[in-house]
Amino acid sequence: MPFTGEVAQQIADLLNTQNQLTRQYLAEDVLSEQESYTIRVNASGQVIGAVQVKKVQWYQCEICHLSVDPAARRQGIGAALLETAEARA
Repeated sequence: MPFTGEVAQQIADLLNTQNQLTRQYLAEDVLSEQESYTIRVNASGQVIGAVQVKKVQWYQCEICHLSVDPAARRQGIGAALLETAEARA
């Protein structure tokens, strides 16, 4: 499912607030690599978790910026995202 600009902005905001990044993510950054993201949304459609799997080599991937909204923590969202990311990698 392609991301909308609003979803991409929510992912960028989540990454920026939950990680100590040297460069802030923009919605455009997320949209340009949207196929590499796995997200979780709540019942109202808000992004509450995200993880990115980047292909490094033909045989190697890296899992980047696993992030869960603080209000949604301790519900298994991070574990589920990590499991999905490992399967994709």
